[in-house]
Amino acid sequence: DLLGPSLEEIFKLNDNKFNIKTMLLISMQIIRIFEFIHSNGIIYRDVKPQNFLQSRMPLVDGNIYIVDFGLAKEYINPLTNLHIPYGENKNLTGTARYMSINTHLGREQSRRDDLESIGHMLIYFMKGGLPWQGLHVHEGEDHYTKIGQVKIHTPIEELCKGVPDAWKNYLIYCRNLDFYERPDYSYLHNLFRSYFDEFHFSNDNFDWICLPNSDSTKTSNSTLPGNQDNLNLWDDTLKTNTMSIPSFLEMKQNKNYNSDPYHHIYPD
Repeated sequence: DLLGPSLEEIFKLNDNKFNIKTMLLISMQIIRIFEFIHSNGIIYRDVKPQNFLQSRMPLVDGNIYIVDFGLAKEYINPLTNLHIPYGENKNLTGTARYMSINTHLGREQSRRDDLESIGHMLIYFMKGGLPWQGLHVHEGEDHYTKIGQVKIHTPIEELCKGVPDAWKNYLIYCRNLDFYERPDYSYLHNLFRSYFDEFHFSNDNFDWICLPNSDSTKTSNSTLPGNQDNLNLWDDTLKTNTMSIPSFLEMKQNKNYNSDPYHHIYPD
């Protein structure tokens, strides 16, 4: 009740379209959210538009919030402070449409896989769909294998055709990360920030805030704090965007949480 609709719901209400400015704001916020999640030794493993929500009063609170840490896992062993080891033949975990290529190949997930999944989700928003959606599967074929095959054989240039280079370069970077490598979140953030600055966009709200029936339409512009910058929320504010993290850590400490579920995969 404290949060508004998901990005998926807003996207559908917006006729499967977000403008460039909104996409830049979304991209920058999500990168910083995941920088914070990863800094807590956690990988999320279930990137999808349904898990990112706006506030109920977006004219006042322009943050995106992440929910549902049910598939999250510690990638740093709390006893040794070491990164989990690379592994193969792992069960698929996540949502097939957005999961990374390495996840399809049965490889252990790490930070790089969260970020690649974000890239797929952002391209989905940019283009209104992905090449591996709505695939026809013949009898005896596995749907998730088919999605993975199309994903693997779709060149990034083709996937990002018609999309500004910032998103293409983001995906190229993420797919070239090593399993153990710490991503350069500032580099990724600046891919979008430099584009934002180049076009002199103002740091105000997303393009969806005046949708019919949105709670935001009931809020006057006069309630918006002066010079609010939706981009400058990387410190204390980020912690409120990821409020599920303390609960996750609490469950781990109480040993009531299975960090490596046997099998969790959601359909396309």
